[in-house]
Amino acid sequence: MISYADPQSIHINHAVSRSTKEGDFQTHHHLFYEILFIVNGSGVFLIEDSACEFSGNTVFLIPPQQYHVLKVPPQRNYERYIINFSPDILPEALQTAKPVIRQADENILDLFQKTDAYRETFQGEPLYWLQRAVITELMAQFCYGKAGQYVPRAELPPLVQSAIHYIGDNLDRPLDASLIAEALFVSKTYLSHVFAKTMNISLMRYVRMKKIYRAREYLKQGNSVTRTAELLGYDSYHTFLRNYYAEFHISPSEDKRLSDAGDEHG
Repeated sequence: MISYADPQSIHINHAVSRSTKEGDFQTHHHLFYEILFIVNGSGVFLIEDSACEFSGNTVFLIPPQQYHVLKVPPQRNYERYIINFSPDILPEALQTAKPVIRQADENILDLFQKTDAYRETFQGEPLYWLQRAVITELMAQFCYGKAGQYVPRAELPPLVQSAIHYIGDNLDRPLDASLIAEALFVSKTYLSHVFAKTMNISLMRYVRMKKIYRAREYLKQGNSVTRTAELLGYDSYHTFLRNYYAEFHISPSEDKRLSDAGDEHG
């Protein structure tokens, strides 16, 4: 059960960068929802196997476990809101596994501006419930509201799209760069170069990350740590433990114990 006092349940940030440069923005992959509202600025945003060119007044909803990276060229007065929140605060009807990209209308802009006003006036439990109400309304707009204005899509190299699909379809087997390249009929060197240049992450780092997030799902479903490593095609149990800790900074056995305890008290 999520408490308003839990700092991981809702986090809202509104920031303006007077100048940006290449490398200011890192890749993301996490267990919570993220809503990103670009008030002013332009660039390219990648979410898994799709990308779009954005300018000011663009809002993105990124569901949990969706790899994404923001590519913003050097510019001035880059303004954005970021809302991160746990799936646990949403009713099932407002949860979605599909990203949403749209231009912000007056209703959406008003909701983001409310977050500023609420933080200036409230704190503690009242602030939590007001922020939660804003997020609930935003999700209702994304899931059931009228489609927003079209946002231009950017082209990802077909090879990168194919690699992402292949990895997603084969997470439950051993994967390495040579195997993936052979399946796509290209050289390992070429595939690794194109993938890293496009996605801002190495091919095998992406594979490890996707496997570890899948592992967390298996653990929550009741599988043992050993069985989870087997299901994901790990030849070495110790490699699985090392990769899991590197991603979540907790061992899989401890993570499973905490998750099971949370389910009992939820």
